[in-house]
Amino acid sequence: MPAKTCDTSGGGRKSLYFKNLQPKIFASNPMKPVDAPEKKNRGRFSRKHRVLVVGFLVVAGLVGVVVFALSLWLTGRRDAYDAVDLDHVFNCVTRANSSYHEPHIIRNEFGSHVEICDFPVSGVRVFIESKPGEDSQQWIVLRGTENLANVIADLKFVEREDHELGVRIHRGFDDATRECLPWVIEKIDRSRPICLTGHSLGGSMAIIMAAILDGRGYEEVSVVTFGQPKITDFEGAESLKHLDILRVVFESDPIPLLPPVLVPDQSLDTYHHFGPEIVLQEDGHFFYLNEHDTERLNVMDFWSRLTRAQPKNHILGNSYIPSLRMAMERFGQTPAE
Repeated sequence: MPAKTCDTSGGGRKSLYFKNLQPKIFASNPMKPVDAPEKKNRGRFSRKHRVLVVGFLVVAGLVGVVVFALSLWLTGRRDAYDAVDLDHVFNCVTRANSSYHEPHIIRNEFGSHVEICDFPVSGVRVFIESKPGEDSQQWIVLRGTENLANVIADLKFVEREDHELGVRIHRGFDDATRECLPWVIEKIDRSRPICLTGHSLGGSMAIIMAAILDGRGYEEVSVVTFGQPKITDFEGAESLKHLDILRVVFESDPIPLLPPVLVPDQSLDTYHHFGPEIVLQEDGHFFYLNEHDTERLNVMDFWSRLTRAQPKNHILGNSYIPSLRMAMERFGQTPAE
């Protein structure tokens, strides 16, 4: 089993979760970690399978018409500054983007108290920012993974009776969340506000983790995700829509449309998004859609929404961050550097 990579030099108690493991410990020089022996990562899906998944996205981007753009004008509120705290959203996207940086850079950006751990099975990273103080907000930031195509290719749900939430969850997203959950639980203070954020797979994990924390009695748990794939079916979306979440998507990012297809052997259930949504546009304008509006999307809309889909626009620095900057500047706000 590959070794977990945990950097806890920012402080905090040692976790029993890692008692019998041999993590890669970052040396005193954070630029030169001490590597544990590498082992081949033999994924569940073949290279051909992954190529087919990615190829499907590229080919699908050439199909359909501009129905998605037209539907925004009919159902969404354009530039709804009164409904969205863009300053908070920008703080979230800054942290989600920083999760891809090296540990020493993350600490330079957010302080030496930040604790960081990489999890080898899912390939995700989690960093926790928790400043001292009774009322200070705790940040749980989940990084996506380069193996997203592998994860999405597994269209199976975790069966209802197998999940503590009582709903069906995408198996790959749930497995990734379960791998890091014990470490997160040990580090956070349940009496203080918690904000989870993440990009791509990290966003899907953030919603699942928030739902678990909410179900276990944690209060003041909120989530902001970026380019997040769907995690559950219609019944699951109905059950979890009470969560304090905001999904942010870029108009031509194809990843939030996934998984797009009917799931075999699941009574033809489809994956569904839930919660309010911001759709960012390239020119810095945005649409705000409420809970009811997001439910207008179904599996048949998938092809129409991919008319202008470009995989490069899934990258935060290429699309989300520039668009949010323009939106804030138009409203007279100055994005934090």
